[in-house]
Amino acid sequence: MNSAHADLLVLGASAAGLKCAARYRRLCPDALIVVIDCTREISVGACGLPYVVSGDIDDPDALRETAFDALRDEDFFREYKGIEVRTGVRADAVDTGARTVAATVLADGTQASFSYERLMLALGAAPKVLPGVVVGSDRVRFVKTIEDARVMRGLLERGKVDTVGVVGAGFIGCEMAEAFGSMWGCSVKLIEAADQILPGMLDADMASVVQKELESKSVQVLLRSPITRIDEGDAVTIHVADGPITVDLAAVGVGVTPQAKLAVDAGIAVGSLGGIVVDEHMRTSAPDVYAAGDCVECRSAVTGKPTLAALGSLANRQGRVAADHMVGKASRFGPVARSTVVKVFDVNAAATGMTHADAVRAGIDARSVWGTFGDRAHYYPEERHMFARLVTERGTGRLVGLQVVSRGDVTRLVDVFSSVLLRGGRVEDLLDLEFAYAPPFASALDPLHHLAAMAMAQEQDGVEAVGPGEQVAAFCVDIRTPDEAGAAPWEEASVHVPMGELRARVGELPEGDLAILCEKGPRSMDVVRWLGAKRGGVRYLAGGRSFRAKDL
Repeated sequence: MNSAHADLLVLGASAAGLKCAARYRRLCPDALIVVIDCTREISVGACGLPYVVSGDIDDPDALRETAFDALRDEDFFREYKGIEVRTGVRADAVDTGARTVAATVLADGTQASFSYERLMLALGAAPKVLPGVVVGSDRVRFVKTIEDARVMRGLLERGKVDTVGVVGAGFIGCEMAEAFGSMWGCSVKLIEAADQILPGMLDADMASVVQKELESKSVQVLLRSPITRIDEGDAVTIHVADGPITVDLAAVGVGVTPQAKLAVDAGIAVGSLGGIVVDEHMRTSAPDVYAAGDCVECRSAVTGKPTLAALGSLANRQGRVAADHMVGKASRFGPVARSTVVKVFDVNAAATGMTHADAVRAGIDARSVWGTFGDRAHYYPEERHMFARLVTERGTGRLVGLQVVSRGDVTRLVDVFSSVLLRGGRVEDLLDLEFAYAPPFASALDPLHHLAAMAMAQEQDGVEAVGPGEQVAAFCVDIRTPDEAGAAPWEEASVHVPMGELRARVGELPEGDLAILCEKGPRSMDVVRWLGAKRGGVRYLAGGRSFRAKDL
């Protein structure tokens, strides 16, 4: 146990490391492969932790099982894969000149040494720690490990938790709010330092749709509420600017940071974002040392600059690319769009590329169009709304990002869009896409076709919109039918003139700027085209009444 040599030594037994080891084994059947990890429970599908806490997944070990119900432990990797995995072993130092790794066996504190021909750093990421916040007790937990999930689930099952403070309204925070509220009936406060939920994934107007869903399920959302400290006594007290919040349990999930100290100490290049620098083959700056997963920096497909993308989907791909390159295959890992999706109660949100706000901060001259669409033909039963925001670069039409929120499927649009974005696509490329069509599944023209046409109308013809998050500062003309206006009145409307009557009654409209409202947007766009040709200052309310009312 105190020393070992490996053709491939992997530090980290999660997605990237184990994918690299398994791929290397397929390519080199006789190689000596050793994986070490400081934890005891390895190969955990950590994205499933909120569903363990909720009880949707009954057995936490399900996150470690294969599709054929085999537990991915040391025995599994030895017997099924021919890979030696040593758990409870902490890597302490890497000597890239001697090609050795010094380690500690945590059970007894003894020292161990490993030599290697090739080394994979799959060190993962650690939860961000807030100043003044100590995490680790039963009632103040990160959402990072199976043990975290077990502890929280145990408290819930024993009736010890009635009130919960979820710190951080990113993916994990929103999922945990549902886990505590929906399944256990807890009173939940979702606490976020930013001015919106899901920052970095969605723009504020899209995030507000998800926030409405949270609030409709009795989750109290507290924005602009940075945490100063958390105290633990008879109860847990979370301190924010507006005063203390007392809860039974605090679940902290404010993001992660790459675990790169081992690389730094070894003289391996680390980037400005704190992640290990790798090339497209996952090579580091040290000979025969590779890195993959949450500990590395990727390259943004939009800006070309370094970015962090802690996603299991990318980690698996990176691990495969590294193993391929080790044996001479021409695999590469290119720029990333950071495609993501999250389920929050009955609403789903997906995004790829960059938000409008992040694009502007990155120096991109961004502009957006919005739309309200159905997830199938409008006449087919059970059609569900989807709201979408397309972000492009002004002047070039280059694709920057897409966000979709719906009670139905949101992944298809984002997945298709990301494949075009990753190839440097432009708005007009979306019009060339071909989709399978039948009324139960889709409309004859896909939402991506509509969004592309809207963006081109904006860029080429000057058809401008008032975004769903903007106030209407103009005389608002509601052109919906009487039945639509009666069923869902809109208080911002200055006058109601059905579209079928508008041409005859256009003389009744006042001078000055006009904002045109319909139910979803297309009719108001048509009005802007012909009315805007007669007079200036005519815009449509993007996404229509449905989007502005967040009416999914």
